[in-house]
Amino acid sequence: MIFILNLGFNYYKFSHLKQVLTLSGKVIGINKKISKNKKKSFILKVSTDDFTFFTKIYKNLNISLGDQISLKVILKNFSFKDYLSISFLPSFDQKIIKKSSSFKMHLARFIAKQNKDKNASLINQALFLATPLNKEIRTKFSNLGISHLLAISGFHLGIIYSFLYFVLFLIYKQIHKFMPYRNSFFDINLIIFCVLFFYLVLLEFTPSFLRAYFMALFTFILACKNVKIISFNMLFLVASSLIAFNIKLLFSLSFYLSVCGVFYIFLYLKYLKFNKLIDFFLINIYAYFCISLIVVYFFKNFSPYSLLSIIFTPLFTPFYIIDLILHIFGIGYFSNFIINFLLSIKTSSKVILIGKNLFLFYNLLSILAIRSKILAIILPLFSAFFLFF
Repeated sequence: MIFILNLGFNYYKFSHLKQVLTLSGKVIGINKKISKNKKKSFILKVSTDDFTFFTKIYKNLNISLGDQISLKVILKNFSFKDYLSISFLPSFDQKIIKKSSSFKMHLARFIAKQNKDKNASLINQALFLATPLNKEIRTKFSNLGISHLLAISGFHLGIIYSFLYFVLFLIYKQIHKFMPYRNSFFDINLIIFCVLFFYLVLLEFTPSFLRAYFMALFTFILACKNVKIISFNMLFLVASSLIAFNIKLLFSLSFYLSVCGVFYIFLYLKYLKFNKLIDFFLINIYAYFCISLIVVYFFKNFSPYSLLSIIFTPLFTPFYIIDLILHIFGIGYFSNFIINFLLSIKTSSKVILIGKNLFLFYNLLSILAIRSKILAIILPLFSAFFLFF
């Protein structure tokens, strides 16, 4: 019911748009391009109150992330699907209304001051503030199979949660002796989820972290009620609820990939878990192969070097915590040598075109694997066969 009402409301707003519309919105992404004749242009990702879109401008307005701009867009052939997803719109008469002064941009500048290396600065801002990256860095990390580490999601939430729980437990332990009647698990988690909610607001409700936050919150509520936590029903309930309240998530690739990642982790834990030490390594390998076919379907690229993610992903946890602490104390540049090492690795990739029918068939197999251990084992082998052979 909520989904239908939300869909109708969005269609009502879409149907009242004019063919040429003057909009104001926030710049949430900038990508500088230079053509063969050395003509500069800028691809902007603009978020308005109603929808988000890409547009190209040819004049240098010294636009920065977070700036409020005004522009006129042409909505010819602009469909309802385009309205709900992120499409490209021609625009003209662009001008800056207000320079960014948000807390997020202050933090971005705080991080940038600590990292004189431009690429290291951009990567650290992406790691902590979910700011966009240029194509060169995205391609490099995609070839290394670790682009998921740059998109703040459930993995990052898990690291932040664990770090906060450890710190708060040490503090709470000293306080708890004066109020032994309190439930330490409940109190500590309540504080953590309040902190994580403010972080979610800071990230401007980025889809992957939004899914992770509400799934973690729902897990906490179930844990308090002694209900089974790892459940496909829970994943479906959280994902469908978020889509019902924010229908645009239905067309969000990051949200879809985030849900897929959790789905394959659940699949492993249901049929293939051994012990904590073995699972720590195997779960990453299993999820990597399972989701690789889906990733390649959307991005068309595959690199054999992406196998390195099996090594890099577990190492990311200590790096992320150390990098966070270094930046809190204003000495984030100490971690730059690790980032520069990753960027220095020479990689290559090949184009793999996966048909829509194969993609849909693989998704169907994944759903059927919920009820079949054999299919759960076949999935990563099926994906590996198409990617490597």
